[in-house]
Amino acid sequence: QEINCLYPLGTASAYSFVKKRNVCLYEPNINLSNYTKGLISLYGKPQRFNDIDTDKEITFAAPPFGLKSDLDIQTYAPFEEDEESKLINDLHCKLLYLAHKNTKKITIAITNLGTLFSKSKGINYFREKIIDKNWVDSIITLPSGIFPNTGISSALIVLKKDRSKNEKVQLIDFS
Repeated sequence: QEINCLYPLGTASAYSFVKKRNVCLYEPNINLSNYTKGLISLYGKPQRFNDIDTDKEITFAAPPFGLKSDLDIQTYAPFEEDEESKLINDLHCKLLYLAHKNTKKITIAITNLGTLFSKSKGINYFREKIIDKNWVDSIITLPSGIFPNTGISSALIVLKKDRSKNEKVQLIDFS
């Protein structure tokens, strides 16, 4: 099974996913990419690394928090924007949307709680799209302080394609 690991935190976490998988890393910082490959070789079984591919079954997406919306999307993602993604003003949400749009089945996304509760127009549009498309499978709130040097409350959002209309969304509170 192959998995995409996107953005700096996803790349840094890649070694956790490689026990029986091939890993596709997307990290514009070549030093971090090399560091991650070294971790995988040290703690995991050396794996084949593929170029990023939009045809993967699973994606682990962890874009940085607090990105400036005026930055070029290509700086962070290997994906082209579509009409819907252009309406998402928040770059973090846009990267999550594009990661799942370009994944075959499941995206595990790390995000802050603002993604779930902010009233910002672009974030509201992101939530509307993932709900309209019936992509939300689970929301897992994480303990505070899980990220060093920040008190930002965060969550994992599991997005899944081809969900049946009567499947319930799981809400899990690990806070």
